[in-house]
Amino acid sequence: MNRNFLYPFFFIFIFLSTSFSFSQDFTAVDTKVRSYPETRLNSVHELAGMINQDFSSNIEKVRAIYTWITSNVAYSYDARSTMSITYYSEEERIRKMQRYQDVFANITLKSKKAVCHGYSLLFNELCEQLGIESRVIRGFGKSYVSDIGAEYVSNHAWNMVTIEGKDYLIDATWGAGSMNGNHFKREVTYLYFLTPPEFFIKNHYPDNFSDSLLEEHVNKRSFLMNPVVFEKALSQYALINPGIGVLRMKSIEQFEIESKRPIGKIRYYMDGNFHDVESLLIQNNRYSFKIDLNGHYDRELLIYLNDEAAFGFKVRP
Repeated sequence: MNRNFLYPFFFIFIFLSTSFSFSQDFTAVDTKVRSYPETRLNSVHELAGMINQDFSSNIEKVRAIYTWITSNVAYSYDARSTMSITYYSEEERIRKMQRYQDVFANITLKSKKAVCHGYSLLFNELCEQLGIESRVIRGFGKSYVSDIGAEYVSNHAWNMVTIEGKDYLIDATWGAGSMNGNHFKREVTYLYFLTPPEFFIKNHYPDNFSDSLLEEHVNKRSFLMNPVVFEKALSQYALINPGIGVLRMKSIEQFEIESKRPIGKIRYYMDGNFHDVESLLIQNNRYSFKIDLNGHYDRELLIYLNDEAAFGFKVRP
């Protein structure tokens, strides 16, 4: 069997044995950064200087960068921009790109508004000024049910940072919060700070697959066709079945979920209402249940575990 098709099952094996990021306690770092004055900073250089003065290790500095950005920069569609650079040599391209990053990062810092491009450039610029290797990664961010089966486009940007010779993945944009229509809701999370690659790939597919940091190849089409895995489910739950994100209306679907913690409530959302699942069976840390899609008209199915959205599916006739 081609190992590209092992994707839904590959994560079941690592699910119960993998923990997120460093075991280090960053409480002191986060507290210090959040105590920085709210007055407008004049430049990225000024913020980098504050971080460099307060923290000694690179991991603490990277954490400080992530905490400051996610706590201060708001996602805003108004911050979108386009760029066109003319160059005649690779040296000129690199020089102009560096200049653009410097200018755009300072705009983001002063306005405290950005889309993913601004978040990732600001993170990159701060790392560079602190002597930490970092680069911007572009790819597909899968966060909506409508993304299932969509055409692949490079619609998102995040970062790869090198600490003590090892590469890690970071997404300060998704770590800052989410959009509700045109309104940004700040909900700082550290799920996207040094996220293990096997979890990151659930909703991030890089344009260059080597930037996933995975040894096992994940087929791009399989990624697009898989169910949406919402933030709360990244580390807590593993979906065993169904392994595809498109379900058929007028069918009875069997679901299996593996969990790190007890699940007290399982419901699904369709047609504007919550519904109880059928035939719930619990064996150790595995939960099996059925959902009858007959009689529903909604084209989206959301699975809620302990009142938190966990998985999303498309439903087709």
